[in-house]
Amino acid sequence: MKIRLVDDNPIYGAALSSQLQAIGYECTYSSTALSESEIEDCSLVLMDLHFHSLNGFEQGSQMPQGQRKKLLLYSFHARSTDSAWAEAIGLGKVLAFPMPGKQLHEEIVQRVGLSEAVEI
Repeated sequence: MKIRLVDDNPIYGAALSSQLQAIGYECTYSSTALSESEIEDCSLVLMDLHFHSLNGFEQGSQMPQGQRKKLLLYSFHARSTDSAWAEAIGLGKVLAFPMPGKQLHEEIVQRVGLSEAVEI
C-alpha cells in the first residue's frame, strides 16, 4: 500500500514517515499540496491539517468526491472542532498526533479497508 504523506513541516513529516515505514507502509513525502494525478497514484493521502499556504480542509474540499475517501487528515496541534468540521464536509475525522503505531494502523484500516492495509 502506497501512502503519500503531506506536511509543510519537515520535522513532523520525517517523524511520521519513519513511523509509517516502521509499521510496514511504503511512504513518500511531499511538502506541498498534491495534484490530482499524485492523489490517484496512491492508496492513501495522509495530510497535515494546518499548512501555511492552504490547509487540509481546502485540499480535501477541492478533491473530487470519489477521491476524498483516500484522504486522512491529521494534526500535531489538533483542536476539538477540527474533526467536526472535517466530518461536516465529508472528509472524516482528524487524527491527533502523536499516536502509537498500532493505533495509526487501525485508523488506516478504518479509512481504506483491511484489504489495502498491511498486516502488523
